[in-house]
Amino acid sequence: MRQFNIKKGRHHCNYWWTKLFRLRWNHKKWNVVFILSDNCYWTPPRNDDDGDINKLYGCGFGFNHHKNSWRIGWVPVFNKENYLNLYAYVYDEAERGHISRLIGEVKVNRPYAVTVEIIDDKYRFTCLDLGVFIDMPNVNKDCKLQFDLYFYAGGNNPAIHDMTCFVDFNPL
Repeated sequence: MRQFNIKKGRHHCNYWWTKLFRLRWNHKKWNVVFILSDNCYWTPPRNDDDGDINKLYGCGFGFNHHKNSWRIGWVPVFNKENYLNLYAYVYDEAERGHISRLIGEVKVNRPYAVTVEIIDDKYRFTCLDLGVFIDMPNVNKDCKLQFDLYFYAGGNNPAIHDMTCFVDFNPL
């Protein structure tokens, strides 16, 4: 597994530049295995922006990942220590933003796996560890150029402290 770190006060992890070297063409399925460390949890929330989804991993299509991409993200469960809500989310150009759905609750420092598959006009997120599958719209299904999207502290708030995750992602 690769280790990704976000320093306190920053948004991006230490791997942002590698997306230039992780281009791929026309993959339809990914397996993402991850561990979110205990430093991905904090409480209490600083403000409403702490409810924004933080990116664990994702895949962008074409040249603008804010028009078409899928992502897996998390938000701390602020009233349940060391638990995080895991989300599937996609950027939908027609909706001018992202659409998200809760996959489920995960505990820090434990491994989980999510498979993401492109099936016609949708992305299917499957998390067998939680017994969940979710279908989300794929608004630009013809785009073949793909690149990785890495660990990111989302919203207007930067990382509250140093954060670490471990991810193994494989296009299948």
